[in-house]
Amino acid sequence: TATPTSVCRVSDNPMTAKIEDLRERKEAAYNAGSPRSVERQHEKGKMLARERIDYFLDPGSFQELDLLARHRAHAAGLEERPYTDGVITGWGTVEGRKVFDIGAGYSIATKGEGSTFRIWCPDGSALIILPESYHPAFEAMGEALAAKRVPLENSNYPAEPSLSEADRADMEVFLGNMLSMLPVLGIHAFELPDSKPSGARKDPSQILLKCKVKGVTASGYDTTQGFVVQADSWVVPLSEEPPSLAIHVPSVHKMRREFLARSILKEEQGHLVFTQDYTFSSPSLAAAFVLGRSANGRTEWHDATGKTLKELQESAAK
Repeated sequence: TATPTSVCRVSDNPMTAKIEDLRERKEAAYNAGSPRSVERQHEKGKMLARERIDYFLDPGSFQELDLLARHRAHAAGLEERPYTDGVITGWGTVEGRKVFDIGAGYSIATKGEGSTFRIWCPDGSALIILPESYHPAFEAMGEALAAKRVPLENSNYPAEPSLSEADRADMEVFLGNMLSMLPVLGIHAFELPDSKPSGARKDPSQILLKCKVKGVTASGYDTTQGFVVQADSWVVPLSEEPPSLAIHVPSVHKMRREFLARSILKEEQGHLVFTQDYTFSSPSLAAAFVLGRSANGRTEWHDATGKTLKELQESAAK
């Protein structure tokens, strides 16, 4: 007689306990605050951090990063720090448009008044900061206004908030983590211009290049982050742009006017002049901006001997 095959019960499966543990951890991450703290927040007419994100984004679009992340410190009561370590990050959509979100607040780690800070990124997506306190928005706005690397939708500078020393320290940690993380995602909106004088480069091996046309001369150099056009570089004035620029390269046409409005450019002796060092995403975009027309940056930028950037790159690759 055949022996009945033993049946493996679900409860005996070693993965069952792990799956249940994962569910419990996620539940703890989603409900980090005590019921009483959540109730107090709602009594003030305020949303929790996750509620703000859910309210702002299209339903079901939020994709969270590092839900179960937490630091490894074990001193001064830090063992009780919550999952996500006080910051919710991820991306979603608003009316179908991709946005990146950073949120912190009650039921996570911080206190204060709610605020929203939005900044448009070069790829067309938006970075949304939804902190519980105005402090990160206040500090981040200052960084972005000084950097002038991207246009701000709500550029009115907020009033400095009044926070206790402990709350301010919490917010400084939140802001520091955020600013160190964003460049990894390709967002350099908060990086301030190099404080070195025009002509100086962070890396002495970087070759100073020139772009010359119509009595206009711009200086710059190539970096891993992009192509830097230096302060005091001249730009072909708007009056000398070809009509085709607005049709064939509308992004450059718009950018040149925005830079003048944001004081990244100024009018001087019939030309436009850079008031600060500015990093473009590519040598071609930098050249097109300077020349006011479509341009190949690898052939428009030359060193002191007349070699093009293309020739220099090909020589370095050998």
